[in-house]
Amino acid sequence: YLTKMTQQEMQEMMETYQKESASFDAALKGKPLPDFVFKDILGNTYTPEDIKGKVVVINLWFTSCAPCIEEMPELNKLVKEYENNNDVLFLALTLDEKSPELNKFLKTHVFNYNIIPDSKDYIVKKLQVPAFPTHTVLDKNSNVVFTLAGYTPQVGELIKSSISSFLEK
Repeated sequence: YLTKMTQQEMQEMMETYQKESASFDAALKGKPLPDFVFKDILGNTYTPEDIKGKVVVINLWFTSCAPCIEEMPELNKLVKEYENNNDVLFLALTLDEKSPELNKFLKTHVFNYNIIPDSKDYIVKKLQVPAFPTHTVLDKNSNVVFTLAGYTPQVGELIKSSISSFLEK
């Protein structure tokens, strides 16, 4: 549904988002992600030890998030560009549970990241994500070097730039 907002309400909402986004960025940048064991829909497991030495691109999303769906084709291009580079890993943590509904969604909306279902507690409680979609990039030492909360049309170029600069290090 749509709600009519005053200019003041809109301003307050934007300020709140900016504060939350800056707080999210400050809480993660330069540090490793909070401890994790991720299991993708194919049964592969990812731990901090497994990702060492790789640049890791992480997308946080859910199936009813329109901006998340909107950016999937651009993110798929990014995966294609790095498909022969074993030093880059793409993970997509979703709020959605592993279910027939998620499988059905992925059949109609191709998303070529490694899909990690059942990540709601990690995303909401450990990362405290301010908006969806959210992207993070980890350097080869598994430290967060890039965050972007919310939808941006040039997301692929921003992530690519971050991957490139940390692949070389």
